[in-house]
Amino acid sequence: DLQWVRMAFRDFSRTVVVWDIRSDSFADKVGFSKGDVILEFNRIPVNSADEFGQVQSKITSGQDAVFLVRPRGASRTIFMAGTLP
Repeated sequence: DLQWVRMAFRDFSRTVVVWDIRSDSFADKVGFSKGDVILEFNRIPVNSADEFGQVQSKITSGQDAVFLVRPRGASRTIFMAGTLP
């Protein structure tokens, strides 16, 4: 369940692409944008929405979440982070 994230994903060639973000969600507040590629979640590589969900299921409210992201159209990667509501 990715409800706390409130993002929709699409799996493309073993990548996790942010497909949609709900306003005022954790993902929105952290700074995700449509088309961003999530490469790691809490230092664990994620290659599918299922793998993302497995990592997400191990963390709880109040914990920090760190993402390695390649922003849409960029060749560089950035870290994005926040504390789960």
